[in-house]
Parts: sequence; structure tokens; C-alpha cells
Amino acid sequence: MENGGFTLYIRKLGLVYQLQGHLDLALTTYQQVVQFYDRTEINSYSAPEVLNRIATIHQQQGQVEPALAASQKALKIARHDTSDPQAPHITNQVLSLENISALYQAQGQPDRARRYRDEAQAVLERFGQPDAGGVPYPLELILASIGEFYLVGQESDRAQSYFDRAVEQARTSRNQDYAELYILNFIVLAYTKQSQFAAAIPYQKQLIPIFQAMDLWGSAAIMSQNLGNLYAEIDQTEPALAAYNDAVIWFQANQDSGESSVSIGHIFKQKARLYEQQNQWELAESAYQTALQHYEASQTPLGQIVVLERLAHLSAQQGESQQAIAYQNQALTLRRSLDLPWASKP
Repeated sequence: MENGGFTLYIRKLGLVYQLQGHLDLALTTYQQVVQFYDRTEINSYSAPEVLNRIATIHQQQGQVEPALAASQKALKIARHDTSDPQAPHITNQVLSLENISALYQAQGQPDRARRYRDEAQAVLERFGQPDAGGVPYPLELILASIGEFYLVGQESDRAQSYFDRAVEQARTSRNQDYAELYILNFIVLAYTKQSQFAAAIPYQKQLIPIFQAMDLWGSAAIMSQNLGNLYAEIDQTEPALAAYNDAVIWFQANQDSGESSVSIGHIFKQKARLYEQQNQWELAESAYQTALQHYEASQTPLGQIVVLERLAHLSAQQGESQQAIAYQNQALTLRRSLDLPWASKP
């Protein structure tokens, strides 16, 4: 287990340095964590991850031997931690083996590289069997976790390779639909956390037909709404609107009319903001009005307040001061009824 908050803080600091391109500072920070583990003789589950991050920095700096030494040490620790077949040491073993394989391949030693790669595959297969101890650890989750490691380390191509392998592995699972849903969501979240919205879109798209095939149209609608949000983040307005429109249709087909009405309100609010960004004021106002109707029908006062204040802003922009005041007064009345501050952020 992690020893208090100290090593967690230092690890995160090292990652910040690494993401900002300050590799020497990141390396020094990570080495402080490793020295702490060595000094206290604590082989935390995070130690192999830190060592592999050290290895990737050495590799980026063209220092192959230190990179190999760090990954070899990570592998030794991960192999030693056998207390739980579902512990992160499984992922750490495979990650270390794959790193070592890649380093030997880069050195022009394909036989050595193949040996470590084969061992990594053997670990995956062994821990995928029920007799490994209790419930088998999902192989797709190991692969996806390795992908996230490389994604956080800004190695996008390697990350995508592992993510794609994870999806393919999930499709061979006995619980294929649920395994695939879990892994696709994992990947979308990993990309979203790194603000790589465009990279998340292909995986988000794959979620929709799975829910459709399961006749879960409310869930399909949420996935389509999320797809629209991803497109909106990268300023692709037309695909975003198309995804939002699909979501509205599927929400309307959903039997939970109250929940669907709130969701449809959110979607039209999002559509209105897109129209605003394109200076399409009439379309924006129409979308806000539709959002307002759904928020009123579902008794969602916070949604009503946001929309009324946006309508007031639009009216003021178009010189309709009386209408703007009317919208603002409606919003203020709702705020008072909820004992909220009078002003909201734009």
C-alpha cells in the first residue's frame, strides 16, 4: 500500500514535470520516490510504475542501459508481489516485460525482445485462467491499464495499440457486451482526462450500437449525447448536432419520461451554445426555448435559471432590453425561491 500521502504527492509531481517536458526534474523526482522505497524496504504497488516511468524518460533521452535497469528492477518487484492475483502487480509485470522487449528491439536484439514479449503473453494467459486464484483478472483491463500508462506518458501510438488490443480481448470474453462496454468506457475516460477528445471519439462511437443491440435506448441516447459533447470540444459543430439529434430521438423513445425530459433539456441547452458560438441567434434562442420547456416539464429549476439567463443575454445582445429584463426577473424569482445568489456565471 502507499505510505501516507508523501509518495503519492511526489509521484504526481514527477508526472507533472514529465507532462510539461521537464524530463530531468521528473527523473529526479521519481528517483526520490524509489530511494524512499529502497530505504524503507517497502515495495509499494506503485514502485514498478515509477520505475517504468523512469525507464521511459531514459529511453526518450537515448539512455538505453539505465532504461533497461529501471524496467528490470520494476519487473523484479512486480514478480515478488504475488499476494493477490488481482493486484496491480499483474499489470506491472506485463508492462515491465513489454518495456524491456521494446528496449531490446530498439537495440537490434530481436531474439531477446521476443523472449520478453512471449513471457508477457504467458503472464496474460496464466492470469486469465480461473486456477490462477479466485476470479480471473480481466486481460482486457491489464491491456487497457498499460495503454493508459503510455497515454499519460504522452506515448500516444503505444497507448492506442494497447487500447485496441484491449477492445479485441474484450470481444473474446464470455461476457462480451459488458466487457466491451467497460473497456470502451475506460478508454474514453482515459482520453478525456488527458483532454484528447478527438482520440476518444472512435471508441465512444463503438459504445452506441452495443446498447442498441441490448435494446437499452436510454443508455444509447446518453452515449450519443456524450459523443456530441466530444465533437463540441473540438469545434466540429455539424457532427455534434447530429449526435445530439440522435440522442433526442432515443431519449423520447425511453419510457422514463421525467428523466428523459431533463436530458433533452440538457441537449437543447448544449445545442443552443453551439449556435451561439456560430452567431446563429435565432437558432440559439429556439433551442434555449425548447430546453426551457423540458426543464419546466421536469421541474428542474436550476436548468431553468441557466437557460433564462442565457435568453436574457441573447435578448440584450439583440437590443431587446425589455425582453432581457423579463427573462432576468424570471431567473431572479427562481433564485430567490431556492435561496441562491442573484448572479450566475456566464
